Amino acid sequence: MSLVLENPLQPILEIPLDLALWERGGVDIDQAAAVDQAAQWRIYLHRLGASAILQWCQDALADAQSFSPSEAVQDKSTGSAQLWPNTDPVQIWHVVDGIAIDLGERRIVVTISEAIDAAEMRVPQEWIDLPDWAGDYYIAAYADVDEQALALWGYTTYAKVKQQGRYDAGDRTYCIEEDSLIQDFSAFWAAQQLEVLAPVNIEVLPEVSPTQLDNLIQRLASSPGPRLEIPFELWGALLSNPDARSRLYQQRWRKKTTQISLANAPIQLGQWTAQFLSPGWNSLARLLSQPPTPSLRSGPTNNNPTTETSATTTGAKEISLETATETVLLVLAISVTSEVDERRNIRIRLYPKDAAALNTQTSQDFSPYFLTDEPILEEILLPEGVTLTLLLTETQQPLQTVCSGSHDNYIQLPPFRCPTDEAFSIRIEYANSAMQEDFVG
Repeated sequence: MSLVLENPLQPILEIPLDLALWERGGVDIDQAAAVDQAAQWRIYLHRLGASAILQWCQDALADAQSFSPSEAVQDKSTGSAQLWPNTDPVQIWHVVDGIAIDLGERRIVVTISEAIDAAEMRVPQEWIDLPDWAGDYYIAAYADVDEQALALWGYTTYAKVKQQGRYDAGDRTYCIEEDSLIQDFSAFWAAQQLEVLAPVNIEVLPEVSPTQLDNLIQRLASSPGPRLEIPFELWGALLSNPDARSRLYQQRWRKKTTQISLANAPIQLGQWTAQFLSPGWNSLARLLSQPPTPSLRSGPTNNNPTTETSATTTGAKEISLETATETVLLVLAISVTSEVDERRNIRIRLYPKDAAALNTQTSQDFSPYFLTDEPILEEILLPEGVTLTLLLTETQQPLQTVCSGSHDNYIQLPPFRCPTDEAFSIRIEYANSAMQEDFVG
């Protein structure tokens, strides 16, 4: 790389560090601590680079229009630069390197490297052989995070990458030597206005059925290297489908950990006694959405009921457990009854998401520790092997565990009492997936 940091012909763009962006790593903040660090760094680097390159493009286009405001120039540059895809490029960056910027009808693709001694530009095959991805110009950039600088050291056209580039099947990249790149950027923006590029004809990949896409997503969700695991024709078809690309991204981030906390702070059950539910919690009837059934399943009898209680309040929350082969949707329901001795009686149940719900009734036969809108479950069963565990939050010592069998349409922990300030946790496990949430009584 013939890189001279003072060379005005090779733009040096500022990339100010952003710790908040690093902590997010391009994914939901709740998952930032659980994601793959290498992918998180790649996403972070691309976010910083994209911001700097967008600003560079916008400044250059504004300058070009101020000097040559003719309609012809405006038609080719449009005076705007947009990141592609504009919905969520992180869905690309977590598996493929490269930043795409649309300049009206033209596209530039920037490849970022942290190797200062690079002697070639390496362009992932996706940016060359996928019709919706291909660019008109390709720019090689060197990122020096310590110096907070992004150096653009060479560029070329699609035709030169495709015709003169060496294809490396080992990592599916097109490699073009340094001396084949244009290293003087002084003419780059003039080329955008004046150069006529030959039309690009890229062979369209064979279509892949929705069922096959689903199978590919399930297979690649847990793969350490999904980009090279399947033939390019299948991989390219998946990435060319925006919906499939989004689902792959979501599945892979969910599988980066086998345990994800559902909340950052413990749920204060004391607030529920005033008919207030914490954010993210709903009534049980709202989540068990099949048509009401006019019958009841009686719960286990409490052997030591108190004679005076206040009304019982229940909160329910939908839970998704991801395994290698399926997504299991469950509903966690917690019923809280305050007692006269400043304790709370707590009942915890776990239902399949699609269970049928019962209409609300009242009956003097019910123990005060159980809801009168008791759901009756018909036909829908829990997967065998789902475990529901009560733990002490401080020590993580398990106190009670129940596991679903082959014919269970719900499972529940034995009802228990706890002081108003007692902390406990609920853990749900299935296959290699687990979730835990903390509570204060």
